[in-house]
Amino acid sequence: MNKLKFIFTLSIDQSTKIMIVLIQLVYSLVYNSTGKLIRFCRNYILSSIFFFSLFFGFQLFAKSKIVFQADTSKKCHYQSLLSKPNVFTGVLDSLKKIDKLNRKNRSLKEVKLAYESILEQQKGFINSRMFLFDTLIYPFANSILENIKAANSKYDLFNHVVISRSRIPNAYCYGNGVIVINLGILSFLKNEDQLAALIGHEYAHHVMQHMEKGIEYKKAHYQDKETKKKLRKINRTEIAQNANYEQFELENAMVYRAQNRALERQADSLGFELLKKTDYSKKAALDLLRLLDSCDLEKYNYKLDYSQIFSNGEYEFNSKLLLDKAGMELEEKQDQSIIDALKTHPDCKERIENINNLFNSNEEKPSPSERDISSIGKISDYEMLFSDIENKRFALCIKNALLFQKEEKDKILEVLIANCLAELYFAQKNHLLWNYIPHPSDDYIYNYHQLLVIIENIRLSELKKLTLAYIEKVNSDIGQNTMDCGGVDTPEIRTVN
Repeated sequence: MNKLKFIFTLSIDQSTKIMIVLIQLVYSLVYNSTGKLIRFCRNYILSSIFFFSLFFGFQLFAKSKIVFQADTSKKCHYQSLLSKPNVFTGVLDSLKKIDKLNRKNRSLKEVKLAYESILEQQKGFINSRMFLFDTLIYPFANSILENIKAANSKYDLFNHVVISRSRIPNAYCYGNGVIVINLGILSFLKNEDQLAALIGHEYAHHVMQHMEKGIEYKKAHYQDKETKKKLRKINRTEIAQNANYEQFELENAMVYRAQNRALERQADSLGFELLKKTDYSKKAALDLLRLLDSCDLEKYNYKLDYSQIFSNGEYEFNSKLLLDKAGMELEEKQDQSIIDALKTHPDCKERIENINNLFNSNEEKPSPSERDISSIGKISDYEMLFSDIENKRFALCIKNALLFQKEEKDKILEVLIANCLAELYFAQKNHLLWNYIPHPSDDYIYNYHQLLVIIENIRLSELKKLTLAYIEKVNSDIGQNTMDCGGVDTPEIRTVN
């Protein structure tokens, strides 16, 4: 197991100083083979000046550096999930055989091309670190899928669940039956029944062939006489042609969105019927939709006080860094009411009403499963933080680790924050900062938007002071110069100087 060790200063004890003196004596004696006393004294004094200058220079140099080294002595705080993507190889072989059998039944060329593209993407699952083939969440999710299929045996379809490291609180189903569940949605789920409701919904999409229907709908829409007429008119226009094209695409997007909403309602209904035949709680379908309605907000709903967080030791955070370009403080706009059009899961209230019409509380019986999976939610939170670092999303990692800290008092979170601050310092120093973080925008949730404003405002020298002060605080909190990092693949942390 690896862990991170912080070294902020290099102290040289008395025995080391004695060793330096002995080296000086040996050096002087060897150099003065003639044995002349004057020459011996002169060289001893010169070598003393040289070695002690080297020693004090190294002391000063070491105090301005942060070094992260690997060590192997203690147990970990968090054991990273080990992924073995080759377990998906057998699944992929089955998918290829099924695709070959079904190819004749596909009338549209676009559908055939879509399936070819899907198989190519799924080949990438084997080597992609974006997908997690672990021994905990991955088999657990597939066991739930098998329970749903066993209770609904009339649908003889091939399906498989894979876990994505994506932060987006979502799940989706490929047309060939592969269901993808993001860690971003797993993080929010409270029990096994809610996960069953989610998998049942995605399974319903496959049963109803919604991918094929979506492709067919788009093709029919583009071949519609009215659509072709609009395109011809735009092509003949010389003035504001680009603006007209944008308006045309916006109208199309609204049409597709209406179609997608209809497909979601269908999957809700069939997913609920599939769930009714299992031992899982039917109420979980309603709970899931209520959860989806709120998952665009922060899971850990705290307002971060960056002035307090980044004021450490003798370093005092400059509150002017919190101001936007207009010199104004940010307002918490989007946390209060996220516009429906920007939500990951729009229309949840309407979808809840539809399920309520199907739900009969008298039929509900206590679920024998009702297994608490909040621990999987926490594991998902950790995995997403390490994924953020791997993908160089340093600001996002800092914000989420700070929020996670409010609930989970684990020192590894402080290590990750220090890690990301150091990386942001080097990115700014090398003029690469905006390769790794987006520019501030009102579209982001307040905590993230505020952090981006700070990073945009802060100068390199100030960022260095902030980073060094934060790491000194981490070292002090830990109490020793060591910090466990488990089996996590930590990014390379470089020296700040």
